[in-house]
Amino acid sequence: MTRTFKISLLSGKRSSGAIMAELSLEDLVANLTRYHAQETKDGPSWSPIVWTDGKRASDNFECASALVYDLDWDTREDREDLMDALGVALEREGVAYVIHETYTANRYRLVIPLAHDLHARNYQDVLFQMRDRLGLTGNEDKQAVDLARLFFLPAHPPGETRTAAYEPGELYDPGVMMRLYGAMPDLVPPAPSAGPIDLSAINGNAELKKALAGKLTIPVGERHDTLFRLIGELTRQNTHLAKDWASAWPVIEAILLRCCEGVSGDWIAEAEADCHRSWKDLAPQALVTQGMKTIIDVVAPEPVAADKAWETQLQLDKAGAPKANAFNAGIILGGHPAFKGFIRFNELLRRSEVLGGALYLRNPEGRNTHEGNLDFVLRTWLEQHYHISVDQRTCGAAILAVAKRNSYNPVRDYLWGLEWDGTPRVEDALMNFCHCTGNLDYIRAISTKFFVGAVARALMPGCKVDTVLVLRGPQGTGKTSFIEALAGEWYTTCSGRVDNKDTVLQATESWFVELSELSSMSKSSVEQMRGFITLREDRIRIPYATYTEAFPRRCVFVGTTNDERPLIDSEGNRRYWVVEAGEINIPGIRKWRDQLFAEAVEMLAEFNRGNERFRWWFTPEEQKISDAENELFLAEDVLQAAVDDWTQYELDRPERMTMAQVIRQVCKLQPERVMNERGIMKRIRSCLRKAKWVEKRLARGPTVFVPPAPESTQ
Repeated sequence: MTRTFKISLLSGKRSSGAIMAELSLEDLVANLTRYHAQETKDGPSWSPIVWTDGKRASDNFECASALVYDLDWDTREDREDLMDALGVALEREGVAYVIHETYTANRYRLVIPLAHDLHARNYQDVLFQMRDRLGLTGNEDKQAVDLARLFFLPAHPPGETRTAAYEPGELYDPGVMMRLYGAMPDLVPPAPSAGPIDLSAINGNAELKKALAGKLTIPVGERHDTLFRLIGELTRQNTHLAKDWASAWPVIEAILLRCCEGVSGDWIAEAEADCHRSWKDLAPQALVTQGMKTIIDVVAPEPVAADKAWETQLQLDKAGAPKANAFNAGIILGGHPAFKGFIRFNELLRRSEVLGGALYLRNPEGRNTHEGNLDFVLRTWLEQHYHISVDQRTCGAAILAVAKRNSYNPVRDYLWGLEWDGTPRVEDALMNFCHCTGNLDYIRAISTKFFVGAVARALMPGCKVDTVLVLRGPQGTGKTSFIEALAGEWYTTCSGRVDNKDTVLQATESWFVELSELSSMSKSSVEQMRGFITLREDRIRIPYATYTEAFPRRCVFVGTTNDERPLIDSEGNRRYWVVEAGEINIPGIRKWRDQLFAEAVEMLAEFNRGNERFRWWFTPEEQKISDAENELFLAEDVLQAAVDDWTQYELDRPERMTMAQVIRQVCKLQPERVMNERGIMKRIRSCLRKAKWVEKRLARGPTVFVPPAPESTQ
């Protein structure tokens, strides 16, 4: 299970109330190495220590997730010498760490993430012992050992710069140090399990229902994300399970046992602590301060009054009025009836959506009039109703953060909501609906792999799907309509110019992407497309985000062409599955679409249980058949034809030829063209290999090519 780090977040040094957050290592590092400008040192703060109920006090210590040292040196010479020594010591320990310059220039902070959370009675011992091993005695800030100490997040005065660095390594195991010094650490124990409950009484969406019924197989690599999603749905739809871990754990344990094949009792025990942390992620909240965004997870307090509990989290000024800050904007967005439950995040489109409330105004076309300027609408609403002014960018980031705690994927929800009637249709779909002709066994294999691959990309984003189904047939047979009928609202078309950012963005916001008229693409466009379809993630900066994120690919590609020989990329033809299509039965596709995908979902589940029959890529033996089938659709290569003719008919041939001789005598090309045309040398080598020429490097002299003997071509 992925390690997450519990930390406390505070608005500043005078704040006594903290919000507990659980961050991944990547997010923790990002927030400790990303700076923002501010006029004074006081600002957003954090601590590796979590205090009970968020009340910051030395005697209220609950657990700690990292060791932190403030490093102070008197002179520049001391700093340089001691930094070198510290670097050597850290390299010896082999641990991951972050070191960043503080608001005060030439002062540094060292953060060492722990492999396990520590209790209060061990934290200071481990802190001192690591200090001694690193040789920091006398150079660290003594206040850093204060269990109520907070640390400012990285910031710098306007116009200045600061430095920060992250060194990957092993997460530091405090148990190793405690054993070395003759003691064992008190690690935070998981919550005890409760007895079984009635699973049929649990509310939830289609995916959760499948999990509870044991019809959902969770692959090993998807367990953390899928369980996090299921636990989120469980707590949203079942209030009593959101309040009591002892009641929730038996349900989660049942999901683990039914959906994670091959797990042992020891694995379940280890997973319990991680699931407990995920369960506590009930009310994530956003902290957005001067361009810095951190998604934090708030442990929801018990209600103090109906529908008013959220107001107790607002930060107030001395007059008792809400402060004008990003934190309060997030609290209002997440709790006020004008916004609560109306904001969600579409994982496919990667954007926030508003379903109603103060940010929604329906236009005659049924769309939200405010779409595109939600940040401005929120800003004016806050000024009107709370008399607080928050800048527009912060409003947009707050909307995004609140939306992300209510994420959904429309394609995934559609697929999990399907029920297969048990009648097989997928294997013969291309023949029955597209009237494909040719090698029927090959077409059946393609049909199955195409549908399973499409479902895999939707339910297991980022999985490898680097092949393209290509429908070849006369114009007007319904090739594009076939793709549109399958994709529904999640269809788009791509012209082949994948070097255009907008085209790429549009393509990756869909489930099915049509590549129209493949044969009309230039050689360079085909090569770009080959690289594009093999990607498993796309790096995009979504609106209101301050950084580029990696989003796993969720789409599949389908090509259409009227050309009898559409394949022009001899190097990448293995990625294309070309079938000869006739008149396509569009009404039939629309009628049976749901059942086709429902069956494909079951096939994917079988694959995840170990049934290799439903893999969505070719075995080496199947690939040979596919290569042979593709030869029927391969456009004539003039270079290959020249090489083949020479090889077959030239009887008076030399024993070997240089590349220059091949270019002039075999390919009949001018050297100037070869020098100016990119990639042609690579194509010539490929043609020679196909014609069974042998490339040899001489001990002295140039590389030569040996043609086959004339009789070998007869």
